[in-house]
Amino acid sequence: MRFTHSSYQTFLASLVCFVLFFTVQTYSAEIYLDPGVSNLTAPIGEEFQLELKVDANTLGLRLFQVFIKFESSKLDTVSSALGSLFVSSGNSTFYNMKMVFDSTSGDSMLKVEGLLLGASSVVDGPGTVAVITLKTTGVGIADLSILNHTLTDVNNDTIPSTSVGAVAYINTPPAVFNLLSPTIGEVISKFPGELVQFVWESTNSVYAGENILYDLEYSADNSFPPSNTVTVTGLTDTTYSVLVDNFANGAIFWRVHAIGDIYSFVRNSSPYPNFFDFSFSTQEPDPFDIISPNDGRLENLIGDINILFDWEDALPASPADTIEYTFYMGVNPTFPSVSLLEIPTGTNSQVSVVVSSLPYCQQVYWTVEAKNQHGLTRWANSVNSITFMRRGDVDCSGGLNAIDISDIVFFVSFMFGGGSSPTILESGNVDCSTSVPIIDISDLVFIVNYSFGGGASPDCDL
Repeated sequence: MRFTHSSYQTFLASLVCFVLFFTVQTYSAEIYLDPGVSNLTAPIGEEFQLELKVDANTLGLRLFQVFIKFESSKLDTVSSALGSLFVSSGNSTFYNMKMVFDSTSGDSMLKVEGLLLGASSVVDGPGTVAVITLKTTGVGIADLSILNHTLTDVNNDTIPSTSVGAVAYINTPPAVFNLLSPTIGEVISKFPGELVQFVWESTNSVYAGENILYDLEYSADNSFPPSNTVTVTGLTDTTYSVLVDNFANGAIFWRVHAIGDIYSFVRNSSPYPNFFDFSFSTQEPDPFDIISPNDGRLENLIGDINILFDWEDALPASPADTIEYTFYMGVNPTFPSVSLLEIPTGTNSQVSVVVSSLPYCQQVYWTVEAKNQHGLTRWANSVNSITFMRRGDVDCSGGLNAIDISDIVFFVSFMFGGGSSPTILESGNVDCSTSVPIIDISDLVFIVNYSFGGGASPDCDL
């Protein structure tokens, strides 16, 4: 048969299409590890199996050679065997697995290789070419990537192919996560009653169906002793607010543990721990005044068991602050000084002082100091003077039976014999007949009648 020119062109075009069709239909084979992900949660020493497989595009396979990345700190080999695809072929076989080291990449590798012996021995995929049994020796993520591989046919020609490795999660804690706020060394000032918010990144588990719970710890001690550590457990959110009232000025250390709710593997936060510098934003108590006794008062102790000192409440200048008081009495108006009396009253803005503890027959001074829970103080607006005496005790002998015959002698000597004046002139004005301290015959009669005739007690106050 002879071809015309047009018929020849048609034949060439058809031939090109035929070649192109079979070129396009050339598929790339794949060799891979199955399962691609191994989730291991048993104690260290757990064994698991990986199968090295080829897919359905792998045709005319005679030899395979695979280099698998191997982390010996997490895994060890137990056994290996040729897979069913080669074993069931009926051909003679060669199989080998050994550990090798790649100086270029710095990786340890498992070299796994198999060969069908015989001039025309080949197999087609899909199927398993090797079975490898491993056991765990450490925790973490073990990378089992296929670093290099070769597939060849009966003519020792390379079969175009790709590869897919595997990964083993061995008792793997949640993913790494960071503490966000407060930042390291951040200076935070808050009023009592306000909040500090702890914030950290969320994390996740590699294990299907496992959720993450968080435990927050904070302490003024970076060793987190139980006696000085607050722990909040079972948090599902990544923020938590804390009232600052129980903080102390200084460094506050904090950390977070992320815990899987199924397998309970734990990941500690980064950094571990974090810290910030805390100080209270607070002010001293508001100004306050003394109420009673009035300044310059002369206090007659006859008939009294206690003397009440009273002052205004000092209002806190900071929210939720607590004010406590200390009552002072001394021989001079400068406080704090060496005090005759120093009495903490807690949160009470008055104090009842027993008469027997009060200084006698001399002018003294008293005031009050208010202090908040953070140690800031405010003194009362004034310092009041006061003098304690007993009317009729003109010789200031003191005591429960202060008025006696010596006081009558003192009266007579002062009034008629040119004797010395009483230390406190008002002590002689026993009948309180006048606000001006005048000692006259009526006072002498009053004190004699009180001492010997059952008369009234000189307990009047002006």
